[in-house]
Amino acid sequence: MLITCILITLAAAQCTPPPPPPRSIECCSSVLPSTSTSAMAIAGIFGISLTGVNNVGESCTTVTFASQCTGNQAVECDTPDPAWHGVIALNCGPVP
Repeated sequence: MLITCILITLAAAQCTPPPPPPRSIECCSSVLPSTSTSAMAIAGIFGISLTGVNNVGESCTTVTFASQCTGNQAVECDTPDPAWHGVIALNCGPVP
């Protein structure tokens, strides 16, 4: 009986999809399709694959509230890796 319960628990754990990446509000100078030449060039510098990425934010700063973003686009993106130094953010879209 115990072995059956363990196997069922393991099977259930393997079927759980991974959690979505954390999101943050970014203030970006521009948002481009990931297929654009500029987005691909910047991603290439950092060794980032854009497979499955919709839009890319360029020259971004993380902000707490969209209202803090003046003069640029406030968008919600996957939380950028600190190693990217705000140069690029992935999967950017409208702030909900």
